[in-house]
Amino acid sequence: MINLANNQLQGHVPRSLANCSSFEVLDLGNNFITDIFPNWLGVLPELQALALGSNRLYGALPVRFGLGFPNLRIIDLSNNKLTGNLSNEIFLNWHAMGVQNQSQLMYMAFTKSLRVSSFDTENSFYYNIEIKYKGRETKYEQILNILTNIDLLNNEFVGKIPDSIGNLIGLQALNLSHNKLIGSIPRSLGDLSNLESLDLSCNLLSGEIPQQLTKLTFLEIFSVSYNHLTGAIPQGNQLNTFGNDSFEGNIGLCGSPLSNNCGKSKAQSPPQPQHNSYDGENEESSTLV
Repeated sequence: MINLANNQLQGHVPRSLANCSSFEVLDLGNNFITDIFPNWLGVLPELQALALGSNRLYGALPVRFGLGFPNLRIIDLSNNKLTGNLSNEIFLNWHAMGVQNQSQLMYMAFTKSLRVSSFDTENSFYYNIEIKYKGRETKYEQILNILTNIDLLNNEFVGKIPDSIGNLIGLQALNLSHNKLIGSIPRSLGDLSNLESLDLSCNLLSGEIPQQLTKLTFLEIFSVSYNHLTGAIPQGNQLNTFGNDSFEGNIGLCGSPLSNNCGKSKAQSPPQPQHNSYDGENEESSTLV
């Protein structure tokens, strides 16, 4: 693994990393990297976790983005300036997120043989990564081999949420908030039976909240606030446990837990989502070469 997060690195992601075929974890988050998305990292056959959040990545994700990354389970591209549509192909090809395998729970690590005082020993060194999970910045000193997370928070993605995202049945956390996504919430999200955190807030989504989301019985974090959603809030299972803040900012929504009873209407325009911006730059920085 390589972990160079929380530094002041500039420049591009070095293409020489494509030669590191045994990499399983790459964390370059919270730097000043200015680059398009390094799609060539998809050739790394063992890469399982990729964290590039809080940098200055820009441009659209390439059309062939989903064709690599055969073992990718964790991807953090939050707080960048990425644009364009999220294509169906991306989520159709992330096969590692499309399986549920809890039969052999273990922490990601590598084992190295050491010789100490004439004795041969084997030591395990555990991988770590810092990502946003369930709405909080979390540093994992050990990464469980079933952890799956997609975080595209605070970019400039447009278009509809692809139906194919429902194929990622192993997914535990999905954050698409603070973008410019339009259209309806896909019913296929109800197929993500392992989902524990779903944040679609601060977009331009419209239509009704699908009844299928009541099937997500593991949800702990949920927000569709500040969109253009309408109709009655579905009732049942975990959706009954969330408060006003999970639904606020949608003038057309009605029903519990909101005080707006269904049957009443308000002639108001829905509020526009607010998008975060960078807090500023550090005075000193290093160059990533």
